[in-house]
Amino acid sequence: MRTYILALSKYPLAIFMLSYAVIAFLQVRRIGRDREEERRTNSLLILLLFLVHSFGMLTIFVSMKDMRYLYFWLFQAIVFAFYLVLYRNLYPQANQTLCIHICMMLSLGLIIITRLSFSKAVKQFVIAAVGMILTIAVPAFMKKFRFLKKLTYIYAGIGIVMLGVVLVFGQATQGSNITWTVAGVTLQPSEFVKIIFVFYLASAYYESSTPRDVLRAGIISAIHVLILVASKDLGSALIFFIAYIFMTYIATQKWHYLLLGAGLGGVGAVLAYKIFRHVQVRVTAWLDPWSVIDSMGFQITQSLFSICSGGPFGVGLTKGTPDKIPYVESDFIFSAITEEMGMIVAISLLVMCLVIFFHILWISLNFSDRFYRFSAFGFAVMYIFQTFLTVGGDTKFIPLTGVTLPLVSYGGSSVLSTIFMFSVIESIYIMQQDRIRAFQARFERENRERPVPDDSGDPAARDRRMRAEQMRRQSLSGAEDRDRIAASGRQAKLDRKAALDRQARQDRQARKAALDRQARQDRQTRKTALDRQAKQDRQDRKAALDRQAKQDRKARQAALDRQARQERQAGQECQAGRTAPDRRDRQSAPVRQTRQYPQARQYPQERQYPRDRQYPQERPYPGGSRTVQERRGGYAYQESAPLQENDYFDDTSTLPLMDEYSPEPQQNAYAAERPLQDDGFYYDETSAMPDTGLGEQDRAAGGNWEPSLDNIDLKDYKEVSYGENGKKRY
Repeated sequence: MRTYILALSKYPLAIFMLSYAVIAFLQVRRIGRDREEERRTNSLLILLLFLVHSFGMLTIFVSMKDMRYLYFWLFQAIVFAFYLVLYRNLYPQANQTLCIHICMMLSLGLIIITRLSFSKAVKQFVIAAVGMILTIAVPAFMKKFRFLKKLTYIYAGIGIVMLGVVLVFGQATQGSNITWTVAGVTLQPSEFVKIIFVFYLASAYYESSTPRDVLRAGIISAIHVLILVASKDLGSALIFFIAYIFMTYIATQKWHYLLLGAGLGGVGAVLAYKIFRHVQVRVTAWLDPWSVIDSMGFQITQSLFSICSGGPFGVGLTKGTPDKIPYVESDFIFSAITEEMGMIVAISLLVMCLVIFFHILWISLNFSDRFYRFSAFGFAVMYIFQTFLTVGGDTKFIPLTGVTLPLVSYGGSSVLSTIFMFSVIESIYIMQQDRIRAFQARFERENRERPVPDDSGDPAARDRRMRAEQMRRQSLSGAEDRDRIAASGRQAKLDRKAALDRQARQDRQARKAALDRQARQDRQTRKTALDRQAKQDRQDRKAALDRQAKQDRKARQAALDRQARQERQAGQECQAGRTAPDRRDRQSAPVRQTRQYPQARQYPQERQYPRDRQYPQERPYPGGSRTVQERRGGYAYQESAPLQENDYFDDTSTLPLMDEYSPEPQQNAYAAERPLQDDGFYYDETSAMPDTGLGEQDRAAGGNWEPSLDNIDLKDYKEVSYGENGKKRY
């Protein structure tokens, strides 16, 4: 059952969220027209709000099997219901739709943060609940104190001092001095200075918006921005700069301020890129994150993987891997929502951001007081631009700026300041409705109190009174028509702006799709090229190894053949007796000649022959019997017992080979003269056969002798001696 719940819960969640976004978007066109219809629509939105919140939290509870998640869901539902009911009872004229939208954004943020980290979700909920309770008093405060528009330089001083204190005494967070700890509570003052900064600009342009006022406001705004730049909080600095540019435009209605702001923004962006290392890192990761995926581009590539893997309905809560994205709770919350809750929920979230922006913009454009109009417009610009920075950075549309998604991302200072900002907007809307109601009440009272003249006896007076009443009605209808025309004109502007935004969004999506397609093609091309190169390298290495092995085999074969030729040549020379040994006429007693065998010798290493060739092959030794000892070139050659023509010897025979003897004669010297054994022969120390008996003295004297190969009969072991004439004697 648990498996089915986790697998199917994502579909109703996406359907409810999509229905909520569609109804909220359609309601934008009917803001302030029909209170009864708006009330019915709000009831439906509240129902969808609690359905989305319940499905999300209960899915996490079923997945985690922890009762804490169930209690946490109940506390959230109670706080949201209490906030909506209390706000509606205390301020009947408030914009209830905006309050519902705030609760929806908070619920989405709490769902995804709870899935990522329960402890952070609890902190976020506590801060949001405290902020919602405290800001209920903001509308009453602003209605009572009407001097807020006169505190121009007080706003400027408070904002500069707060930012300056953070710059000097603030704590570094991810390389930027943006936090300030007071009594154990860590705050980010720049989030609250945003509200004060908007109040300053609205107060500065309240009475006049001459070029002198614009220059004065520009200098003070530049101080705010430069302090933030010095603190390396470039995201907040950009939001302050954009708020100044657009509020200056709405106050002066001059387009060249927008162009000037665009130029200054471009110059500032270039300088920031040249000065700050982290800006260069973010730009590099934005241009080509795939080339630096292991370092600078890891965060944005993981975000893109999460967005692409979600699909229309997502992989399901607790089924994805958004925790692989660094700082996912604050900077990349949109990617986590897209992966686990699906593209439908993500698009509905963006629609909700636009709906909230249109609500704030409608409040701004329909208020006659310039201070509150500019304030509402500044809050609208800050809200939508911060949303754009967050979502654009997560989707690789723009470089990362490190700002949070209002009311959704994790961050106590961000959510608290945003709730306070919406309370100020609600206060402006309530004051607007109170003025409208006061004007209507006064008009009705004047009509009731106007005396009706008695013109029954004067037809002319009755006609004049009727014409005056008709003219008054026409003037009222004309005013209504003018208001209606103005409202339609504003609506037409909003429609055109919405169409342009929609077209721009489609263009961005098309560019993103084209870039993604091109990136996939490039990756496939690089992979194919690398595979082809690797295959070619393997083939080249194999061919080189085969060629080297072939050359080695040829070289070994040539060496073996050359060795074989030398051995055959040496054997032939030895057989033919081409090398005549030195002769010595021995006048002494005859030397007993016995069979001579070589001493046993250990070869340095057995000769290794290729498997395809047995070397040396057995060879017949030429006939005849030789029992001689030959000395030639300092080498001693000995031959074994009598051999016949059909006898053979192989490479394992004890017959010596030429190349196996050392060139040093003393190493091959015969054994020292020893006493005769019982069989009448001399033996050496190592040989198993009789020694010749040739002593050390004879060898030292250079004694070399050569018996006749023709007359010696080895079978009889006859003694041989030499006379003075060199002839043999037996």
